[in-house]
Amino acid sequence: MYLISFLLQINDSIFQRGDTIFKGDEVLYIITPNGIEEPSELSTIQGVLAFIIPSIVLGVILYYQRSKFRLKKVQNGVFRQNLPLNRDSLFEAYLCLAAVMIQKERQDAGKKHLYIKKFLLTYFNDSYYNFSETISGYYKSEPIQPSSVAEWINKYVTDYGKRTQVVYFLAGISMVDGEIVAIEMAFLKEMTRLLHIKEEDLESILNTFSYYDFKKKQKHTTNGQSFTSSILDSAFKMLNLNNGATIDEVKSAYRKLAKIHHPDLFSTENEGQQKIAHERFVQINEAYELVLKSF
Repeated sequence: MYLISFLLQINDSIFQRGDTIFKGDEVLYIITPNGIEEPSELSTIQGVLAFIIPSIVLGVILYYQRSKFRLKKVQNGVFRQNLPLNRDSLFEAYLCLAAVMIQKERQDAGKKHLYIKKFLLTYFNDSYYNFSETISGYYKSEPIQPSSVAEWINKYVTDYGKRTQVVYFLAGISMVDGEIVAIEMAFLKEMTRLLHIKEEDLESILNTFSYYDFKKKQKHTTNGQSFTSSILDSAFKMLNLNNGATIDEVKSAYRKLAKIHHPDLFSTENEGQQKIAHERFVQINEAYELVLKSF
């Protein structure tokens, strides 16, 4: 027994579970009434099972509890209105709406899943949710009522700029292949209305994705100049203007957007919302500088 105590003290990889001494997954010794014995093949298997089975059971319990916790947020397709505002509840609201968007148009579903994963890992990287599992769970459950999700968001996310982030997320899903189909546009307009977002701000968001899509095409095309006009037009539209606006109108439009999207306005929000605000403001500044250069 002194040997066992010594080994446990000097080697962190050696540990004891009941009457069995392990080194990683390997059974080293078994403590019996007759003393310490080296394991037979059968006892080794039993020892490993004694280690693995509780882990599997614990994993199943945690999975069940997490699924149960998730389903508590949505009952009969309705997003619960008494949920407190926190990172996880907001994350769940995003996932609910993402599931609806993909159900509306399943074409390029794989790309959409990748976009959602990248978005959530970037802006909600400290969340414990498995987004694929959660979205799949919503597919199999009652159809989600977007109006109930919007009602919860409006109740707790009272700042206009912060609600536009939800539309920004959904627009990104719909634009994964560079274009948007009618049913996706209809859903975006529905969410814009439900979240009390101005349609011009939806157009600004959509043109943001078009702007960067044109820039990407310009970079990978031999005749990149052919996209210059489209890029400039998109930059104007990102500022909610038409190409041909005066410089005073451009400056006024920029100030208006800055009052909505400036990162300082998100300083008390979670890290994910701050990151989205920073990215959005960088995009608006880039469009503004390009438009100014055109005068």
